[in-house]
Amino acid sequence: MRRFKGTSVFLISFAGSLAGSAAATAEAGSHGIVLPSPAELILGEAAVRQVDRSGDDDMPHSPWRITLGLGAAYSKTTDQSASMNFNAAFTREDEMSKWDTTLKYIYNNDSGSIDDNFGLVQTTYLRRFRPESAWGWFGQGSYQYNATESYRTRTKGFAGAFYLFSQTEALKLAGKAGIGLTKDRNGNTDVIPRTLTGWTLDWRINTLVTMTSTGSIENDIGALEDYFLVGEVRFNITISEVKNLALYLTIRDEYDSNPEPGDSWNQIWITTGLNFTF
Repeated sequence: MRRFKGTSVFLISFAGSLAGSAAATAEAGSHGIVLPSPAELILGEAAVRQVDRSGDDDMPHSPWRITLGLGAAYSKTTDQSASMNFNAAFTREDEMSKWDTTLKYIYNNDSGSIDDNFGLVQTTYLRRFRPESAWGWFGQGSYQYNATESYRTRTKGFAGAFYLFSQTEALKLAGKAGIGLTKDRNGNTDVIPRTLTGWTLDWRINTLVTMTSTGSIENDIGALEDYFLVGEVRFNITISEVKNLALYLTIRDEYDSNPEPGDSWNQIWITTGLNFTF
């Protein structure tokens, strides 16, 4: 208790000094004399002015944004099923460029049978030619693992040009076209040159709901009738009062026009959960 009592005495004495200084300043002001304030006497006039100005400046925002999401479900009736999904996104954006790297993993087990065991890592970099230009170039690559398909792993890499059809705060829409290569581990293991035509969309529907979408058609240059069609849509619904926490719903579709034996024509994954952004 002595330490708290001593502190109280110090605060009372310091308050009395401030009051006395304020009275002296007021009296001097009535005679046309301007005296320094107690804070200026202690810290110096320049330091006080610097502190005052610092409150008016906006804090710089980091160009990085990280989002982590997780969802899980379990049910047991006559059958037993369990599922989980995890996703992460690392995004760096400024007036000239955007770099987006995403990871996702989906697992579904139904009565001991594995229906989905799918993982994907993808990175995309877009950069304008000039700050005011709607044109730019892009590069993207991905690696995916799919335990339920015979190809097992698939690697892709593309580069090309994009055009921004809309670049407002509420809506960013870009179309892109390029060329690249794909390779599967099993089945047809050739390195296949492909064209790419696709889009990216970021739409702020309102203050709580946003939608992002990416998609592309990837044609085999040697046989244009053979192609991959990949699309993904994601909705984020911000939970009120907790601005960094959101519900998400993701729909991903992968279509192969000419699948190898043991592979599917079409696969669709629908996942939901909670994500946190910082």
